[in-house]
Amino acid sequence: MTLRVALYVRSHSGSPQTAELLCDLRQDVERRGGVIVASHSDDGRIVGRGKYSGWRTLLTNLEWVDQVVVGSAGDLPGQKVQDLFKILDLFRHHGVGLYLVHDGINTGAGSAAVLDLISAYCRAKLSEAIKFGQTGARTRGKVIGRPRVPDPIRRRILHALSNGYGIRITARTFGVSPGSVLNIKRMHRVEREKMAA
Repeated sequence: MTLRVALYVRSHSGSPQTAELLCDLRQDVERRGGVIVASHSDDGRIVGRGKYSGWRTLLTNLEWVDQVVVGSAGDLPGQKVQDLFKILDLFRHHGVGLYLVHDGINTGAGSAAVLDLISAYCRAKLSEAIKFGQTGARTRGKVIGRPRVPDPIRRRILHALSNGYGIRITARTFGVSPGSVLNIKRMHRVEREKMAA
């Protein structure tokens, strides 16, 4: 029996990327011997009404497919694991499998695949939320990352290291992380090598 497949793509950069993603998914389905009966896409930049219109259209036609192929877990709608469970329950009710190409997860393979899907979904949604938050912070003028150690303290750290103090003791003394002390030490070494060259 030939596997009837519906494709779903959610792009974040507009239509050229969508066409590329659909092409990749088509090639994967054809390589596995499936037949594509429908393809749906959504623009990830859309917020509010119409955000998942392609996904909703796909859900109304589940009785015509055996498997839904998606690029990765991040393309699935929702933010919580409960949202994922609703999708899986709906697919199970219609006898439809879910296959994530980039994650290599096929829910038709058994319960272990479902656990892999849940962890991939959680990672993707967390990563998406972090990137969204960082983008918002940058647009408001915030600097992402560790604050720079002021130059007077940098000089005192270098002086302490040159007097034989260890990394951890120096970090505790000046109230910085050991990683910052290591970075200051490495940068100083690089600057000396440049000057010597």
